[in-house]
Amino acid sequence: MPCSTRLEIIRESTVSSGVVSLSIEYPKVLLIPFHALSPISNAKEFFFCNGQQKTFRGVSQWDASGSSNLHELNSHTTSHIFRMTKEQALTELPPRKREMKRVPVSPRHEMKYTQALKDLAQSYSMSNGGDENDDILSLFNKIRQVSSLAKVDSVVAMANKIIIDEGSVVIFTNFLAPAKEIYEKLVDNMSWDGELLTGEVVAKKRQAIVDRFQSGLSPLFVCTYGAGGVGLTLTAACTVILVDRPWTPGDVSQAEDRIRRIGQTRPVRSMWIRAFPIDEQIDNLIDHKEETSNAAVDGKKGYGGGNKAAPKVSIALLVKGLLEPTSDAF
Repeated sequence: MPCSTRLEIIRESTVSSGVVSLSIEYPKVLLIPFHALSPISNAKEFFFCNGQQKTFRGVSQWDASGSSNLHELNSHTTSHIFRMTKEQALTELPPRKREMKRVPVSPRHEMKYTQALKDLAQSYSMSNGGDENDDILSLFNKIRQVSSLAKVDSVVAMANKIIIDEGSVVIFTNFLAPAKEIYEKLVDNMSWDGELLTGEVVAKKRQAIVDRFQSGLSPLFVCTYGAGGVGLTLTAACTVILVDRPWTPGDVSQAEDRIRRIGQTRPVRSMWIRAFPIDEQIDNLIDHKEETSNAAVDGKKGYGGGNKAAPKVSIALLVKGLLEPTSDAF
């Protein structure tokens, strides 16, 4: 894959409250300042990106999307990179605490999850256990959505209590269906005023939604990561509920930081809701990416240290870990 494509990872960088948040998932992006005056060779990709020849759908190709020897990469690039965390740049911000909450699910949702697993297992078996085709990704995301829908009643009960105790709450999810269901149950069944921000909301109406929440007119703010995960100020709340998580630690932090911006005076709490094994899978993936990023950028202990190659977590590996609970995907 050409360097210009790798640089697309930088598009995840967003500026908020004067802080730049950069999510680095591929060490190859760090080779660019290190070798700005010379081409990035396969030898460098082999050493730092766990580069190797692979066969995908019958076609042999060079894969340099992994990571290895990250501590040495950090020693070469540290003079070219200056990085400050949000905590270092904005020392006046209140602390943030993460809470992992496992919630019960109904037998009906248990059955739906089991059936979705069976559908995934069948498709995975037909693909010979390795082809990362669109069908497998679609079925994997279907299981994620089934899990999110199974949490709706528990999230509604949590949100209701938080609004009573704290005055407001923000709720994030990847999926439109659970976002709408949570919103409708809290607004229609429990009579709370609320806001719903998804990709269906036109741009010119979005600021008014935020303003109503920030002013206290609406104590409830439900949104999808794609629509509300970046740029918004939602400091009227000090608790955010993540019904599910996005794929990257950068996107998780961006969502959490909607309530932890300049102007927030209360300690911030982020509640990660879990129901099925797929939730732990995604959370472990986030931790894995965070450790790889820290090892490459900050030189902290993590995957890919020394001569060790950091395990590349593919969709196929995630599926295998989900279908074979005893296997270790990380």
